Amino acid sequence: MEPLVLPLDAAEAREPALVGSKGASLARLVGAGLPVPEGFCVTTRAFAAFVDDGPTRRRVRALSGLRVEEPQAVAEAARALRAHLETRPLPDRVSRAIAEALAAYGAERAWAVRSSATAEDLPDASFAGQLDSFLNVRGLDALLLHVRRSMARLYRERAHTYRARQGVPHDDVALAVVVQRMVRADASGVLFTADPLTGNRFVTAIDAGFGLGEAVVAGRVAPDQVRVDVRGGRLLEYRTGAKRCATEPRVEGGTQLKALPPEVCGAHVLSDEDVRTLVGLGQRAQAVNGAPQDVEWCREGGRFLLLQARPITSLFPLLSPLPHDGALHVYQSFNHRQGMTEAVPPLVADTWCRCIPFGKRRGSTERSCWSATAGGRVYFDLTPLLTRPGSRRRILAQMPKADARMALAVEEVVRRPGFDAGPKVSLGQMFPWMPLAWAGFFAAL
Repeated sequence: MEPLVLPLDAAEAREPALVGSKGASLARLVGAGLPVPEGFCVTTRAFAAFVDDGPTRRRVRALSGLRVEEPQAVAEAARALRAHLETRPLPDRVSRAIAEALAAYGAERAWAVRSSATAEDLPDASFAGQLDSFLNVRGLDALLLHVRRSMARLYRERAHTYRARQGVPHDDVALAVVVQRMVRADASGVLFTADPLTGNRFVTAIDAGFGLGEAVVAGRVAPDQVRVDVRGGRLLEYRTGAKRCATEPRVEGGTQLKALPPEVCGAHVLSDEDVRTLVGLGQRAQAVNGAPQDVEWCREGGRFLLLQARPITSLFPLLSPLPHDGALHVYQSFNHRQGMTEAVPPLVADTWCRCIPFGKRRGSTERSCWSATAGGRVYFDLTPLLTRPGSRRRILAQMPKADARMALAVEEVVRRPGFDAGPKVSLGQMFPWMPLAWAGFFAAL
């Protein structure tokens, strides 16, 4: 029989079907020796026991049958289902399992309670912000209440709508609850192991604020913003934010916002050593989970802890194949050049790569060595042409006719030190298709 409660350091806790994606990610971090607050998961087996009765199932089916184009009906059905679940007690065996886990860790402790759905934190859909977290929960009765509330929030309106738009069947989703020791953090924030704005996989971006991370994650403060090149550990930027307040725990439970004195608002949250430590932890979390990560972290008594790690879903896929010469490359979207901005099927992309004459022998049916694909689009490596002065002038003269902003971006890149040392096209490679290039150039004049 599957367990109702699992400690985070149990091998079974690495199974998303049992503890949800968030719980499984934390369990993997624990298994890899990364610093994570101790705790346990109330499993999807407990959730199934909670919702396994006739009236609840009928309400779930009614909500699942509604379309996102019926927002009022969805809102009313979701509200009724949540109200039903929040007033319904957990089954006795689930309550007993939670009470036993609480006693093992210390009933006097404060806890953080976080939802962990089986369909969240996926490679292509994070579900960030769709479910709830409850901080500084004290006592068994409060913990049971917030576990119940967490389970009920799986059916909130915005979570239902997000699942529908992501094509996730509602009946396939179950929910676990992660219960961890409440950390008395003096600093918290988020870390991205790849820059979410530029997509650069070699830049770690950190947001940091004082106190608990709730104020940073909710956007209530302007945090310090840090960017680091992970290849050499070079600090690229440290921008100090106006941190006018911080979230802190209340003695009676829950949290509150507290105003910070002016001399603290403008102070750096992180030292250089703190930044290096966080970057290292982020890289380890990325290695464990096998993809760029969005990490929530905190600092307690000088020690850093990881509270959550999930895939960054906003990054555009990397090109395939990637260049391996270590040089800076410039690629142009063949789709956009042809006025076809949407993704194409794999067969179409492969055919284009084989038909492009550049960078291949005349008559060859192989893919052009200057072609690559990403996100259902074909890209052409302009680098061998841009590193030769003659062909560079012609390309830069023609490019504004297609896209002025793209031309400005390419001009900025080719001016970077060392760009000319990149790969160059030989005259032998250029000769077979030179007439086509000149014809296209003069046709664009």
